[in-house]
Amino acid sequence: MNRSTEEALLAAYRRMLWLAISAALVVAIVAGYLIARREMRPVLRLAALVAELGATDLHRRIGDDDWPSELKPLATNFDQLLARLEDAFARMSQFSADIAHELRTPFHILQGEAELALTRAGSSEAYRACIESAAEEYQRLAAMVDALLFLARAEQPDAQLDWQPLQLDHEIATVCDFYQALADEQAVTLIAAGNGVVRADAALLRRALGNLVANALRHTPSGGRIIVAARQRPDQGAEISVSDTGDGIASDDLAHVFDRFYRADSARSRAKAGTGLGLAIVKFIMELHGGTASIQSELHQGTTVTLTFPA
Repeated sequence: MNRSTEEALLAAYRRMLWLAISAALVVAIVAGYLIARREMRPVLRLAALVAELGATDLHRRIGDDDWPSELKPLATNFDQLLARLEDAFARMSQFSADIAHELRTPFHILQGEAELALTRAGSSEAYRACIESAAEEYQRLAAMVDALLFLARAEQPDAQLDWQPLQLDHEIATVCDFYQALADEQAVTLIAAGNGVVRADAALLRRALGNLVANALRHTPSGGRIIVAARQRPDQGAEISVSDTGDGIASDDLAHVFDRFYRADSARSRAKAGTGLGLAIVKFIMELHGGTASIQSELHQGTTVTLTFPA
């Protein structure tokens, strides 16, 4: 049989089929590109907005625009990231300004006393008084630098705590024994009371208690009393309170006493002034342990700082 006609028909059909498939493929590629380009416009707009942001534009927000539902969570999360960065930059800027302000005062004092001693002749007693005053400022500067180094190291992501169960009566007695001589010199009664067990880093716990006791001694007059007491809570957590009968803190200052470099007006004198970092370090140590630090005080009635450790 002669099948040439049928074979020619099938060959023509195959050619038409390949042409149709090729044309459909080209149309699909072009249409897919155009559709993808149109759908990617919000992503490109979001990328352009993000690329424009800098350190001075952290206040801007992008989640308020009319984004597609697929990009709305991304824009919201990015706004939350901007808010955290803005807060971190603000705290860093304030911290730098506070450092500059706190360092300027002792340096001006040291420079003024040195220039005064050099410009006029004086007795050995006058020179000795100048050196003693300078040594006092050096000691304050050293304490400030030590506190700043502690905060910088503790805030590192790889900072590890040496967790271990601690007997609070032993830890409190250790800290009180260290400050007993200073308390006796100031005629202040230092009392350790209570007991309990807490899981914490011993060095950091003693530093927090030491800061509180030193702060209480600084603001408690002769004849006063400081009580460091511990107790176990029903939920197996623990509390340590440091109470004194000292100057007290005004209600307007209570909300800021844990801020770095903040000092209440009643503590501004050079004789009583510390570094302004003691309570900030206490708060930071408690945050590392998942606990809290709270304060209660009345002016001229005394102050109580309570450290609360979780179970």
